[in-house]
Amino acid sequence: MGDDVQFRKARPGDAGTMLSVKRAAILGIEDDRYDEDQLAAWAPDGGNLGAFEASPSADQYEIRVATIDDTVVGYGVLHLPEERLDALFVSPFYAGAGIATTLLKQLETAAQFAGIERIELTSSLTAVGFYERHGYERTGTTDREIEGVTVPFVAMARRLAPEDPQNDG
Repeated sequence: MGDDVQFRKARPGDAGTMLSVKRAAILGIEDDRYDEDQLAAWAPDGGNLGAFEASPSADQYEIRVATIDDTVVGYGVLHLPEERLDALFVSPFYAGAGIATTLLKQLETAAQFAGIERIELTSSLTAVGFYERHGYERTGTTDREIEGVTVPFVAMARRLAPEDPQNDG
């Protein structure tokens, strides 16, 4: 990759850049499975900043960021009580550099430490292959209504713990 990527827990001051990364990642999708109206509705605007600012300090979330020169270039959000991956976005400029994979692995490790055995997520149509390469399986499809526009997604899940753990009591 050449750039020095660092990974750390998110801080409240990261919110604006995280929002920008999500917006750029969504608007950077070049795939005919989503049209311009769907991408524009899905991409966040500044109105979402309050929720982004509150998330890093909330106990129910594990949020990891990837930075280059102290600038957030990717992030992932694990909702601990819901046992769900809520977000995983990387700036389009760094797509394919392994950042998303590292963030995903860090969040899966955090989930295991929290006692989570199965992670669920809702994937964009374009990210399904990425998640399948990391052991996630499709569990269904879902549509979200965003600003009056229907945006299709795929529900997925992965078991983190063995099906039959040895219990010697």
